[in-house]
Amino acid sequence: MATHRKSCVVICDQETQETRFLEETGFLKPVGIITERDIVKFKIQGLDIVQTSAATVMSCPLHPTQLNFTLWQVHQLMQQYGIRRLVVVDEAGYLAGIVTQSSLLQLLEPAQMYATVELLEHIIAEKTQQLQQMNEQMQQAEAQLREVNEYSGLLFV
Repeated sequence: MATHRKSCVVICDQETQETRFLEETGFLKPVGIITERDIVKFKIQGLDIVQTSAATVMSCPLHPTQLNFTLWQVHQLMQQYGIRRLVVVDEAGYLAGIVTQSSLLQLLEPAQMYATVELLEHIIAEKTQQLQQMNEQMQQAEAQLREVNEYSGLLFV
């Protein structure tokens, strides 16, 4: 983790019937995760991290998210499970990536959000104006129809 400046490592299953396929394609099935916090906790507990296997200390079961989940759904899962990282898997359950709270915050850069809000406010103002114009046109058309109905009623009397 330190070498690659990552805050966690996803542990993947190597003992499957699909091992040959996995070796050829690089697809891996995630089974657990170890974070920097876990490493610190293990050191405080006096655990020999050099001799201890990842499988014995990894956090599992995972609560993975699917590729098609929205950022809001990912956020809700993080809140629901009280976790800071979510493993992302494809339809077959293979590792596709990881989403962290930090990566979510980077996507929500304040300047970009402000620009987006301004754009949306402008679009809403335009649509509101269009709706008001259409409403006025409909009211005028309704008034004309009433006049025609009143006039046609006079003709048939």
